[in-house]
Amino acid sequence: DFSGGEFKGFTGHKVKVSFSLTGVYGAAEMRIYDINNQTLGNEKDLIAPTAYIENLGTEHFVGDKVKIFDRFAVDVIDPDAKMSLSVYLNDEPVNDVNGEPIVNVGEEKEIWFNADKAGEYLVLYTIIDADGNGEGENKLIIIDVYDRTKPTLEVKGSVAEKAEGGRITLPAAKVSAGDKAVRIQLTVIYPSLKMRQINNPDSGEMETAEISERVFSGFTEKGVYIFRYVAVDEYFNCVAQEFKVIYEG
Repeated sequence: DFSGGEFKGFTGHKVKVSFSLTGVYGAAEMRIYDINNQTLGNEKDLIAPTAYIENLGTEHFVGDKVKIFDRFAVDVIDPDAKMSLSVYLNDEPVNDVNGEPIVNVGEEKEIWFNADKAGEYLVLYTIIDADGNGEGENKLIIIDVYDRTKPTLEVKGSVAEKAEGGRITLPAAKVSAGDKAVRIQLTVIYPSLKMRQINNPDSGEMETAEISERVFSGFTEKGVYIFRYVAVDEYFNCVAQEFKVIYEG
């Protein structure tokens, strides 16, 4: 303040503002509607507080210990504006590292939680002043937590090293990744480096976690063919297994 101390807001949540005009020698009119985003009036404060957010990191991985950003509410008129927040994953409250639900926690508390699951963590916060401005107006920040764990690919057999008679049997395969969505792709790479998908997209095999045994007879070029099984989860973690087959014509 003007005395050198800490400014703690205006008492009564109001401030009186005076104006004067000088150097005007004819008819003049001055209209002022707001000052510093505060609406002028004789009744009450009409402007909601502002949230200041620092150290905002919005991308993490499963297993991380995540700190909720530093935050506080400020208001030109009200020195005691309040801020509270809640954190949800799949519509369920998230617990902090002490096992307490993060629901309507004030700005004065430092919050940490363990990112045990992947997904979008929704941080809902509200800022409100003594006149009720901001009440019921939730604001949203999303913290993305990704899973870096690769899926498990199981190919149920082996592939012959040579294509006798222009035919080989490709074994069945299965992919698993806990409760994550997964899919498996089977492709062939020709000696000319042309690539073709063996899974039948029209049958829905491209979106399944398991493919059945099948016979491949599409050998058209002499040389080495590569048959590649690729397992991919919903976070694009992948693992592959390849088999090389010689076709001599």
